[in-house]
Amino acid sequence: MLVENIRLALWGLWANKLRSILTMLGIIIGIGSVIAIMTVGSSMTASIESGMQSMGAGNITVSLTQKSDSSEGARMFRASQYRDEDLITDAMIAEFRADYGDDLLAVGVSESMGTYTVEVGSSSASVTATGVNPDMKYASDVTLVTG
Repeated sequence: MLVENIRLALWGLWANKLRSILTMLGIIIGIGSVIAIMTVGSSMTASIESGMQSMGAGNITVSLTQKSDSSEGARMFRASQYRDEDLITDAMIAEFRADYGDDLLAVGVSESMGTYTVEVGSSSASVTATGVNPDMKYASDVTLVTG
């Protein structure tokens, strides 16, 4: 019975060659297009994830800024003096490291020292000075040139 079914199937393929070829071609194109779409989708996902990672998508930034009302009633940001209890301490950083272990790459701490104008001859440039801790090179993915 099995041999008779195989013989009948082969005779049907031979008798309808064009239909058999078109069916195989449709299956080949369908499988090829699914593979192509999956490849493009996964490569686009990897590309977007890589771009987001390079922009710091895995970083968490915490900042302290005091708000105050201006004379016009609009909310304005201004530099101020912080109290000791407002600042992040070395003990807090050590606690972060203990709590998060291997999930924490770095704790980058920075403090703006102000904006200055540097003049050399007739040329001048505006420079912002910022002090950072050693972990900032890991948190910001920068290479220290000197200093």
